[in-house]
This record gives sequence, C-alpha cells and structure tokens, in this order.
Amino acid sequence: MNTFAKAGLSSSQILTTLRTQGIETTLTSKDVSNVPQKMRTEELNGISPIRWLLQVIHPSFQNDCCCMYT
Repeated sequence: MNTFAKAGLSSSQILTTLRTQGIETTLTSKDVSNVPQKMRTEELNGISPIRWLLQVIHPSFQNDCCCMYT
C-alpha cells in the first residue's frame, strides 16, 4: 500500500487496485488514507511541516527562525 500511496494514487484507487488483485480486505477509504498520513508523520519526526521544510531547504536552520532573516 505504501508503494501505491507514494505513486500518488487516491484512497479509492488503492482500494480498487487491491480488490482487482483479488486481495480481500475490510479496509475503508479512510483506513487507506491514514497510511500516507502516518508515513508523513514519521518523516516529520515530531516537528511541524513548515519547520521540516525549512530544515530541508536551509540545513543550518534549527529552532530559531529569526536567525535566518536578520
């Protein structure tokens, strides 16, 4: 399911794909949409998405964003 989510398929597309492959599942669309959200949360490692982005763009950025703009 991670592969499908990373490929950008929607939750309903992932469910349809699983079912057409003969995989019986009781998953709902919400269950499927929770998988990429969990992956993003793990990647963020407890920081906000904006802080993560700033750290990716500007690796020396830590906790004090003011230092970047002064």
